[in-house]
Amino acid sequence: MSELTPKVDGVAEAQLEKTTGPWREAWIGFRKSKVAVVGAVIVLLFIILAIFGPLVTKEGINEQLMADRLQPPSAQYWFGTDDFGRDIFSRIIHGARISLSVGFFSVVGSIVVGSFLGIVAGYYGRWVDTIISRIFDIMLAFPSILLAIAIVSVLGPSLRNALIA
Repeated sequence: MSELTPKVDGVAEAQLEKTTGPWREAWIGFRKSKVAVVGAVIVLLFIILAIFGPLVTKEGINEQLMADRLQPPSAQYWFGTDDFGRDIFSRIIHGARISLSVGFFSVVGSIVVGSFLGIVAGYYGRWVDTIISRIFDIMLAFPSILLAIAIVSVLGPSLRNALIA
């Protein structure tokens, strides 16, 4: 390496240019976009609030205090109370926990099943690939919400069946 090549923290500048790649370029583009950074901070705040929700909320989600029904937002009830005196903020945090887990497990399940079927179709090819492709073509022909309703109606209402759907 030539002594004329400028160095940054002991690494030649030409070597730094080689470390760029699609992930680094995406990260640089993300950091430059203030809207993306603010959006990521808001999403992370909601995720942290959902995970540590029970530490933040005072009331139980089903605890009914009829004396406190239909209270406006205040220091005691941040989002107010409903018709039965239940704390709306506590209920929203609990719902966020369920939504976060449903979203996470449905994405992980889709990745696992989709990867497995893709590997099987790619490895065996020909008629196995054709059958798997046609099954998914049939599934994609129906609106996804209609297919989910049909699956839940056959399997019965539960969180597990909604995840499957």
